[in-house]
Amino acid sequence: MATDPIVLVGDLESYQGGDAQSLIDQATALVRRYCGWHVTPERTETMSLDGSGGRSLRLPSLHVTSVAAVTNDGLAYTDDDFVWSSVGTLTRAPRTGIWAEGPRKVRATVTHGYSSDDAADLASVIMARATRMQANPGSAARVQAGPFSEQYEAGSGFTSDELATLDRYRLPPRP
Repeated sequence: MATDPIVLVGDLESYQGGDAQSLIDQATALVRRYCGWHVTPERTETMSLDGSGGRSLRLPSLHVTSVAAVTNDGLAYTDDDFVWSSVGTLTRAPRTGIWAEGPRKVRATVTHGYSSDDAADLASVIMARATRMQANPGSAARVQAGPFSEQYEAGSGFTSDELATLDRYRLPPRP
């Protein structure tokens, strides 16, 4: 039975060989998965969102710089129909109603994400994680060399200091 592969032979060879770009890509993917969104760089995208049935709606972003278009249950909205916050909230303007309730009822075209300068601390986390992946391909939870040891959070491979940094960019849990 033929399947679409998740990993290609070249991917495995790059990983086993400690290919720097492969390790950076893997560490970046871990950071983005932990944070719940792409974080950086800034980009424009159209999002399909589940309607809340209320006045406010959370975008999957913590740094919105513009909102170009919004539709609610297929109806195009103007800037008078909603307000947006830089931390990723769309709110219906007073006396304009609520967001439609249900899957994919709201579409928003937004520009969001941090510049690389504004998220420089993420680059440090990614480089540190990629370096550990190269030095510790077995992903040990604790590494000791003589009297010195380093412990990682179970399952994440990030140190507690790195998790503190990542938590500043992590989306809050959804209800």
